[in-house]
Amino acid sequence: MDILTQLKEQTKQKHLEVEANSGISKIFDHSITVKEYQDILQNNYNAYYTTESAISSYFPIESIATWIFNDLEKPTSSNLEFRLDNNHQALGAQYVIEGSLLGSAYIAKEISNCHNLNSLKPQSFYTRPDKARINRWSTFKKQMQDQSFTKQQTEDIIAGANKTFDLFNTVFTNKVVD
Repeated sequence: MDILTQLKEQTKQKHLEVEANSGISKIFDHSITVKEYQDILQNNYNAYYTTESAISSYFPIESIATWIFNDLEKPTSSNLEFRLDNNHQALGAQYVIEGSLLGSAYIAKEISNCHNLNSLKPQSFYTRPDKARINRWSTFKKQMQDQSFTKQQTEDIIAGANKTFDLFNTVFTNKVVD
């Protein structure tokens, strides 16, 4: 079984928990207010920034948090602690944020149906996918599929992804915003 299939299967429950706790259901039922939307963005910023900081200890990564920061009306900085133990856990964390970025395009389609959000400036994070964003995921998938991983490395990658989903859940359930 390839690494991406293993990641999908072994992180499925935590992924579903993040989706349930993220607040995006109000985007899908179109009841979200601007304040609730800003809270979701702030929580996402905290989670992405923290994850990207941990990943960058092992390899460079193009920031998604910067896009979220640009969408926030009154951004606050994140001071969460999060540690990845090795570069394979960092790959697992990257799997989560790259996949989440892909999901943000799906959410963006619903934002246009949220009448309370009509006054928003054009968004950088929740926006329809362009070629560069689609290529990010394709490049990451290819990078993962082109490598061979030992059993321990595979376990570390999955552990890194699960740790990242746990971080996102902590941020979303503790409402780390004002």
